[in-house]
Amino acid sequence: MKFWRWLVILALYAVPVAVFFTVGVVVVWRSGRCWWLWWLAPLCWIAAYLLTRTWRKQLAPPAETGFVSPGHWTPRDGEAWHVVESHRRHVEDIAPGQLTDPHFYLQSAMDLALAVARHYHPKAKDPIGSLTVLDLLAAAQLAIEDSAQWCRQYVPASHLLTVDQWRTLGKTPAWLSAASNVTWAATVLMNPLNFGRYLIARFTTQAATQQLREHALGWFYLYFVSQVGFYLIEMNSGRLRGGAARYRRLQADLQRTADPPVGNEATSAAVTPEPPAEPLAVRIALVGQVKAGKSSLVNALLGRQQAAVDVLPQTKQVQQYELRVNATEDRLVLLDTAGYSDAGATPEQMREMQEAVRGADLVLLVMDAASPARRADVKLLGELSAWLEANLHRKPAPVLGVLTHLDQLRPTLEWTPPYAWREPSRPKEHNIAAAVAYTRQQFGTQLAEVVPVCTDVARGRAWGAYEELLPAMLGVLGEARACALLRTLHAELDAHRVQVLFQQLGRASTGLLRAGLAKLLDAPT
Repeated sequence: MKFWRWLVILALYAVPVAVFFTVGVVVVWRSGRCWWLWWLAPLCWIAAYLLTRTWRKQLAPPAETGFVSPGHWTPRDGEAWHVVESHRRHVEDIAPGQLTDPHFYLQSAMDLALAVARHYHPKAKDPIGSLTVLDLLAAAQLAIEDSAQWCRQYVPASHLLTVDQWRTLGKTPAWLSAASNVTWAATVLMNPLNFGRYLIARFTTQAATQQLREHALGWFYLYFVSQVGFYLIEMNSGRLRGGAARYRRLQADLQRTADPPVGNEATSAAVTPEPPAEPLAVRIALVGQVKAGKSSLVNALLGRQQAAVDVLPQTKQVQQYELRVNATEDRLVLLDTAGYSDAGATPEQMREMQEAVRGADLVLLVMDAASPARRADVKLLGELSAWLEANLHRKPAPVLGVLTHLDQLRPTLEWTPPYAWREPSRPKEHNIAAAVAYTRQQFGTQLAEVVPVCTDVARGRAWGAYEELLPAMLGVLGEARACALLRTLHAELDAHRVQVLFQQLGRASTGLLRAGLAKLLDAPT
């Protein structure tokens, strides 16, 4: 809906009032030469009525929105929003009288709560049966806090007027209507020609005002459904189980991921949000086939020879390294996993990689650019996708495809970086672009981006780790941070579940003992 349409209609109603106040009602009454001003209002009202009828569809509240899901939402949360959108579409079927009934809003909230609950818990029989007490209390606290903030910002005199005064203001439309009728009766008695203006005002302004009122209520209803739906999703996802204060901290940390930095240089404090008090550990898992170049890639990123590259990576433990980047205060933890063969990963290797990837916030799938054998890589991502589908509460970590061994692409003897492979002009640049396109075709949307690099430091052929890969990693760092924050939140809730239970039992027992002792001491002897 174009906002200027509302402005045009409101201006047509406001212009007569402004003119009357400017010229003065007394002057208009006494001057016979200004009789035409009396008909300015009816003409504007007729124009406003006709435009309201013409723009009815454009002025009506839209059933669909350009809603962009928050970065911390999982695919299941995004599907739950479709449930909310389906309830929004019913706004056209709602009678105008229902939009002013508080019981209707309560029933709508309960119906939406049941639909969202059944999306997360298909066997749910009521909206709250599958939730914890902390979920409900945290949602109530957040809703009350948001309502108080909204009233303070947008409701005039909400901090001054009492409830009784608001009830009195509710009768204002009736008083204004009575005063308007008395005024019209007086003007008609003084000048019978004003009866025509009265008829025009009655059949134009009332109809247009009623339609605008219905549209405004429709907008409020859509806002109500959206806000309720958002908190229902947050509540059913389990993110409120840590309490309202913990959720607010999560939101504050997620807000810092809205504009992730790009590049490997320090950014000014004027454009970079203030980092959290404690740096966040973002886990980056490197997976790939044997001899794909994972360890060499770790060395290139770290800037020193730290990973063993002279033997096949067949260790049973995932090696961890910390990468420091000036563009972020976060701790980037590299997880170098064991390589798997072209025939596929063994059960033990798959178990180790699954543990690393399940705890990772960003995955680097390392592949040999000169080797078209990708069956094992496709199978690995397929099995990881199947695990994510079975664990819908987890947010999928972004996956970057990293093509190594660029020096082995034709012409193999040429090595004159940098290579403008996005706009190729040289033979090697064309081959790099073809390798990237082939990889994108193989994996499709499973890869957020495909980055070509070369990390053969021993032969002096190193390019792309900082020029191509690191900017790509920082480009998806916001999504990775959201994964890390959610992973940390769920880990806290799971780790302290039993501990909190015993603390609650201890406090309850202590309270009962104190109450019992106090009763015995106060009992008459």
